[in-house]
This record gives sequence, structure tokens and C-alpha cells, in this order.
Amino acid sequence: MAGAIEKAAAARAFGADYVANILRQQQSPRRPQPPLVLRDPLLNELVTDPLSLLEYDAFILKPGKEPDDTPRTKTESTELVHDEPPTGDDSD
Repeated sequence: MAGAIEKAAAARAFGADYVANILRQQQSPRRPQPPLVLRDPLLNELVTDPLSLLEYDAFILKPGKEPDDTPRTKTESTELVHDEPPTGDDSD
């Protein structure tokens, strides 16, 4: 329990639900999956360069960014807008 609380605090995830989730994950850990083997042996030998997100972080945290690059905090409603008031006439 103490380890789960420490792990949650390190992730800045505060609350009983987070600790309970960590405990559930510890009770049933995932077994590592073997690497995917493709039919073409040449494809199995491909190696990718390790990806560094430092450039992306530097761009996002850059103080002089354009105003339209800032993330939006409010989303627009997707509900349909009805311009006409209801007629109140139910005679069909």
C-alpha cells in the first residue's frame, strides 16, 4: 500500500482511486509480449532511430509563440441550434 501511495504521489496523482488503480495493476501485471515477427525477414531487421521529444517540448514551452498556437481550453458545443420557437400546435 505504501509503495502504491509513493508511486501515485510521484506521478502527482492524488486520490484513493489512483492508489486503488495502482494496486490493481500490481496484482495482475502484464506479461511482456514477444516482438512481432513479419513474413519478410528484411522487415524484421529494420531499426528506427530513438525519438526525442525535446524539440517538441522546447517549441511548446517557447515564450514567444504565436497567439494562435496556444491550446484552446474551451470547446464549442456540437449541439444543434434551433432558431424557430416551438409552435405548440400538436393537432395532426
